[in-house]
Amino acid sequence: MIEINNITKQKIDKKKIALIGEEFLSAYHLKKAVVSVAIVGDLRMRRLNLSYRGQDKTTDVLSFSNSEFKSGSGLLKKNAEYYLGEIVINSSALKKLGNYEAMFEELNFFSFGHSSSRLQKKQADYLFYFIFVHGLLHLSGLNDEKEAARLDMLQKGKKFLTGLGIEMEEGEKRREKVLKTA
Repeated sequence: MIEINNITKQKIDKKKIALIGEEFLSAYHLKKAVVSVAIVGDLRMRRLNLSYRGQDKTTDVLSFSNSEFKSGSGLLKKNAEYYLGEIVINSSALKKLGNYEAMFEELNFFSFGHSSSRLQKKQADYLFYFIFVHGLLHLSGLNDEKEAARLDMLQKGKKFLTGLGIEMEEGEKRREKVLKTA
């Protein structure tokens, strides 16, 4: 189950977020898990980042795993729901598409953030869902502290969203369209 708490003024598609979350939990054999998602702004995220990571700056996403789940004691009853953790997403940071250009180039996306306003809206939505899935991957036990693991998590996030039909136009496909119209 996905619980969503949006404390910003930004409109979000709670149904789609919940659907993506439920599909993820099912795919990763965590159907009985409960995940809390908080959508916050820069100031709150900066405070959380300072409190929990000792970094006095904002960030795009934080994941807080339930340590009892990791140790196995969080699974008390066979059919009972259990709390997997919380994902905090900074919607203000995600509005700065240019900050993600290098990451999306690694995923073979072409000119991320440099498009029409309609495509930029699609890119912003995709980024939100991508960061959400990234947080879910952390809660499921993956980490991105090493470069190889970081790249693996990026690919897993992209593959998962693609499997749900949530896509961005990839580099070569987009490049071909641009070349045909030139």
